[in-house]
Amino acid sequence: MRSLNIKRMNIGILLLIIIVFCGVLPIERSIYGERENARTQNQTTAVKSFRINEIEEALYGVDLVIEGSVSTVKHSEVRNSGVGGKMSFQYDVTPVQINVENVVYGQEPDSTTITYLQHGIENESNSILDFVHEGDKVVLLLEKADDGKYWSYNFNDGIWKNVNGKVQSKSTNEILVKLNGEILVHSKH
Repeated sequence: MRSLNIKRMNIGILLLIIIVFCGVLPIERSIYGERENARTQNQTTAVKSFRINEIEEALYGVDLVIEGSVSTVKHSEVRNSGVGGKMSFQYDVTPVQINVENVVYGQEPDSTTITYLQHGIENESNSILDFVHEGDKVVLLLEKADDGKYWSYNFNDGIWKNVNGKVQSKSTNEILVKLNGEILVHSKH
């Protein structure tokens, strides 16, 4: 009789453990289910509430905004990221010389010519970036690298071409996209 009671008790404990871990018991399911749902909801809410509403917010990381023209597109090169580790992390860039005609925002560069580093190699089929070419009139939103060269701000968000006095970009930023086709206004910040 006693062994039967021990078996029933073991089966009961095993069943309770299974119920708790599987979430069949309403108390446990609501605790774990609500916690997971609340976390997922909060993450979604945080992402949705981080909408950029102003152009100032969209351009927060920009160091320099210039108007200029592309004088030279150099041969692509490989740069080392400088990130240490077991593997070397290198990437392709295509340097471009830009003649700075107007500094719209930021500190004047030391020279009237800057080196702008385009991400990747233009003729690669996997490139989704907008590349500039010799003779292009551009407005560039730039971030300064440690070596004094410049990167476009957030890839295509920082590359604007002056087409007949109006700016055009392949930006997907919902604030910046609204500027496509706007007339270029010369001003110094």
